[in-house]
Amino acid sequence: MALHVALSDRGKPLFETGDSVDCACDSEKLQVIRTYLHERFPDRAVHEFHSRSFIVVPGCRPAWCANFHVISISDERSYYAVLTGRFLAQPLSELQEHLRWWDLASAMQVDRTVIVDGDGLSLL
Repeated sequence: MALHVALSDRGKPLFETGDSVDCACDSEKLQVIRTYLHERFPDRAVHEFHSRSFIVVPGCRPAWCANFHVISISDERSYYAVLTGRFLAQPLSELQEHLRWWDLASAMQVDRTVIVDGDGLSLL
């Protein structure tokens, strides 16, 4: 079984700084992440959207599954943080500590797309 992430909604962000979004993700947790990224990328635009993903099982038709919350930092180049449900399920008090400890901003600058999971970062 393989998980494929298709960022088909990339050109149509659901969230721009200052706007509200109809999103099931915890808004307080997302605000912690936005604040961290604004500190590290003060002059860049922040956009958010949900990626579409599907599971491919050999011999079966691909099936759509969970959406991931993605935060995009853009200027001349775009950087993406794909937030998994395991990361967003962590207690609010631990999120900022993890972001700083794992140095998400530096990882995004190096690899441009980073998966943020409950136990660390994975580079694409």
